[in-house]
Amino acid sequence: ALILAPIPAAITRESPHALRGILAAPSFAIISAFGIHFLMESFKKYSKIIFACVVAVYVLSFEAYLTGFVTKYAVETASDWQYQYKEIFANQKSGIVTDKYAEPYIFALFYLKYPPEKFRAEVKYNPVDKWGFSLVSSFNGFQFK
Repeated sequence: ALILAPIPAAITRESPHALRGILAAPSFAIISAFGIHFLMESFKKYSKIIFACVVAVYVLSFEAYLTGFVTKYAVETASDWQYQYKEIFANQKSGIVTDKYAEPYIFALFYLKYPPEKFRAEVKYNPVDKWGFSLVSSFNGFQFK
């Protein structure tokens, strides 16, 4: 599995993403467990101390992760989760909206409760890109650039 795990990440054309390497995680966990077991077997006299240290490292690592997740994650990644679109479409009836963060027209449709039939009649698309996608350019006074 460890040899095959990097293949999906290596053959994709799109931007890199950490989840493409997730298939290697179980292999690394097993290798780590064998390493800890080997260490404890090699130093039987200190196995309880080694075990306590390993547990302490895991607890401290989890505590650091949890603290970051609860206190910092929402603030630091809010724009990555497109938090701002609800406010934008609640307060604006037209304008130019950046498409830097995914496809904002989807949020416009959702927050404006836009009728699908009306959208299909009004939508204008960009030319097809090199990946074969044609993205929404505009509808109902909103332009997406």
